[in-house]
Amino acid sequence: MFSDKPIFYFRDNKWDSLGLLGEKIHSSTLRTKYLQLCYKEVGLEIARVLDNEVSKFKSFNSEKKRFIASLHYVSENLNIERAKKILTQSRKLSDERNKYE
Repeated sequence: MFSDKPIFYFRDNKWDSLGLLGEKIHSSTLRTKYLQLCYKEVGLEIARVLDNEVSKFKSFNSEKKRFIASLHYVSENLNIERAKKILTQSRKLSDERNKYE
């Protein structure tokens, strides 16, 4: 189900990282908004990682492996208190915000 090539959320019964988390064009989920802000906090952009534009992850030969490696990087470089604040912010910014009000 996970595409090894860059795609835009979904194609041919395969998804990219954000598509697997439910994101669609102009429609973020709480998970994808949270990830976006966590990546930003550590100086990364998810799309640039997936498109193999970040030197730190160029050694990974598939989008899936790059994404998983970048998740580990974010986890190791984001403190828990900041992560909690980002979650609160994500609830306000997500297109799913009505679920959490």
